[in-house]
Amino acid sequence: MKTRTLIAALGITVLIALLSSCTPKRSAIGDASEVMVIADSLVYATIAPALSAALEREILTPQPEKIFKLKYLRPNELGDAAVRHTILMAGTLDGEDLTSEQVRSMLSPELIEQVKQGQSFVFRKESPWAKNQLLLVLIATDVAALEENISANADYLYGV
Repeated sequence: MKTRTLIAALGITVLIALLSSCTPKRSAIGDASEVMVIADSLVYATIAPALSAALEREILTPQPEKIFKLKYLRPNELGDAAVRHTILMAGTLDGEDLTSEQVRSMLSPELIEQVKQGQSFVFRKESPWAKNQLLLVLIATDVAALEENISANADYLYGV
């Protein structure tokens, strides 16, 4: 009798573990117009004006309203942002900061080569950590090239 109880308890434990590991992603939370920007503070200080010009466009209602609002978060706050609607991570190939390392680790060697050649700088991923979520990864060889790419591709970034 004790053996059957032990086997049943073990079976239930395994079933609970399997079901909890198969739980679906939760939906993204928060204001869908907020863009959580994760970047090193020095990178962000350089690219913030270009990002603002590209994404914080205004529409005229009775008074001007921004379509998107940028909210800067430090790299160690990525966990807090992982359930938000729109996350933008920005880094560089030559950067030694945490976000640049994370961004580089997300890209295959082929994509890194495209970045080096100036062929790509923005990568889009839908629902990486939550349902109805958008992750944009911006990367260039250095901060100056990243800022230049953002400015030159402002309409594209706005439409993404």
